[in-house]
Amino acid sequence: MEFYEEEVGQIRTLVGDHRANGNVYIAFCDNGEKISIDDLAFFQDSFGANEYCYENTTDVDRYAITTASKVIEQLDHQISQRDQIDNLKNEDMKQENFDYLKDQIKKAGFGEGLENELKEKMEGNEPEFQLKTQKEFGVDKIDATLNFRRSTTDDNCYFNTYEAQLKQGGSEKLGPKQTFYVRRDNNFSVDEAYNLLNNRFVNKDLVNSVGEPNNNSWVKLNFKETDANGNYKMHHFTEKWKFDLGKALESNTFLKELANSSEKDAIMASLKKGNRQEVKIIVDGKEKTAYLEANPYRRVISVTDENRKTISQAKKAENKQSQGQEESENKKQGQKQGNEDDNAQKNGQKQSKRHKQGIS
Repeated sequence: MEFYEEEVGQIRTLVGDHRANGNVYIAFCDNGEKISIDDLAFFQDSFGANEYCYENTTDVDRYAITTASKVIEQLDHQISQRDQIDNLKNEDMKQENFDYLKDQIKKAGFGEGLENELKEKMEGNEPEFQLKTQKEFGVDKIDATLNFRRSTTDDNCYFNTYEAQLKQGGSEKLGPKQTFYVRRDNNFSVDEAYNLLNNRFVNKDLVNSVGEPNNNSWVKLNFKETDANGNYKMHHFTEKWKFDLGKALESNTFLKELANSSEKDAIMASLKKGNRQEVKIIVDGKEKTAYLEANPYRRVISVTDENRKTISQAKKAENKQSQGQEESENKKQGQKQGNEDDNAQKNGQKQSKRHKQGIS
């Protein structure tokens, strides 16, 4: 005997009410199929129930008798099984929700150190909760607050935003802060947030509100203007601005890494994330460390030394010229050496010829 799942609660109430009124016998159609609430007939004695079964049984339909207590026992068993299945489904859904949030946090650049606290917060009942963490960038730090909201319909939790605040140079003095929205696409990682708060440009493939590709853009925080939520507005430099990162990089011919295409690609990928990229340059014939930053506004690659002082174009040109002069001098020296070798070879041939003539 098995009842339709969606009617179990309703049948349980109905049978309980009939039993309380003395209707302890139930006749039903026993064809091996699930039983509906309309298939049940209640009686106070077995005679009435048997008579009902006799009158309604045919070659197709077979009717049987049971008691209200047995039906309630079967219904309670079915309810218990359903609850167990629902609990397992809920556990699976919670685990799926946890795994999804864990992956979002990792993709945002916050690593795996927040998993235990995340699980603890998810098991609570708070409609909103936060996770706080800190990430170091050399002597700088980002204090981050990750904001989550619990759904009122399916109990799932959602990672909506995170707030990033910059601390520079090992100081506890608070720098600028910005709230970044977390969506399926078009997210800024905490590394990119750090670069934006350091007044650098970040390249993103933007999408619209429904997740469709919109355009590619270099973005930069506008520290002079905020929106209604206190967030800095963003400057956007789209493809219409005509900044070509590859050409701008290739114009710096003194970069040692340009000789290797894979190293060049790695530098471009790093610059797109807004990083201050360390490279090697040749200055006065010597290899030195320099740092690159993309500057789409001026359509150039900024080059600075370890003290953040700009390496001037004049110095680069001078270095390039000295390299050219050195190469030209080496070329001339090689040609001169080649001429001397040719003359020596000719003189040697003449002497050998005279020597042979003297012997003959």
